[in-house]
Amino acid sequence: MHKRRSSLPNPRLQLKMILLFICTGLVGLIAQYVFTLYAVFDLEAMYPDNRDYSVMVTDIMWHQMLVSACFMVPLTLSAGIVVTHRVAGPTYRFTKYLRELTSEGFSRPCSIRDGDEFGELCEAINTAVASLRQDATVEENSTEPADSVESSTPADEVVSA
Repeated sequence: MHKRRSSLPNPRLQLKMILLFICTGLVGLIAQYVFTLYAVFDLEAMYPDNRDYSVMVTDIMWHQMLVSACFMVPLTLSAGIVVTHRVAGPTYRFTKYLRELTSEGFSRPCSIRDGDEFGELCEAINTAVASLRQDATVEENSTEPADSVESSTPADEVVSA
């Protein structure tokens, strides 16, 4: 339906969501590090042979975490842009559509790209707008006959006189 013009139609929302994704991933990496380090401490307690496994494993884990972060951050950023675009795009379209409604009236139906989220919301907006159109049409039609009844009343009096 609509072509993508920008990867960031709503940059503020999208960057917040992407930052949340990246922070969540980093918290997962740190949790992985802590759990692995506790496992190493347990191994040291089980096998006391005077080797400092925790220092060796800590060095290895820091290296692994940095390598993982180097792959995870760009991957999360890319996936975040795609995922958030499916949310931010429709919110941008809804905002634009509602602004057009207030300034131009009921010009066209709301539409979003196939595959975007909030398709049901777009349909609900179209249903609400159609209902408002129908109510406005009924209201206009109900005022016209009232005017014609008033104008026909004096004519009836003239005919009966």
